[in-house]
Amino acid sequence: MNRDQLKTELSDILEQSVGQEFPNLTESATLVNDLKLDSVDLLSMTIEIQSRYGIVIDATEVGNVSTVGDVLTLITDKIATAAKKKAA
Repeated sequence: MNRDQLKTELSDILEQSVGQEFPNLTESATLVNDLKLDSVDLLSMTIEIQSRYGIVIDATEVGNVSTVGDVLTLITDKIATAAKKKAA
């Protein structure tokens, strides 16, 4: 899955989690300031991401992301790590 596809899926996840559409989601958009996500929204997003991709994201990792691009990188890294563990 390429980054653009992942961004589209993240937009869907955000729409489901928050109940708001994000038609022009950019990687530089901040989760709190630009998208107006609160802690409950971030938790819902994280749970949905974990469920959809079969990955585990701990609270410290969520605390280290501030932009859409950060979330995409985190998901990509987690998927790659999970794939390496399966292959080993």
